[in-house]
Amino acid sequence: MPGPLSGKDLLALLWKQAQRFGCQIKQERVVSVELSSSPKKIISNSAAYQARAVIVATGSMARAADIEGEKEYAGRGVSYCAVCDAPFLEVAILRSLVRSQKHCMN
Repeated sequence: MPGPLSGKDLLALLWKQAQRFGCQIKQERVVSVELSSSPKKIISNSAAYQARAVIVATGSMARAADIEGEKEYAGRGVSYCAVCDAPFLEVAILRSLVRSQKHCMN
């Protein structure tokens, strides 16, 4: 690896790697899944797919902590994901508010 990567750069590398191994990447709205069958079945709004394994990546949204100045400085010093946003920071993180042990481990 060349050094620290942003989340966007890491995702681009993962997509390229998957495509080198023949993976077809689709971005569609899934309307139904059958995960107890073998192969598993995924129905989108435009096609039906079957696979031995399925990776579910739903994403998430940060929740505001309702702290003074949070909205004013969001994206300009207030960050919701230390792992994602750390490459953009040039100064030490002075405070961290975590909602769970999982977030603390990141």
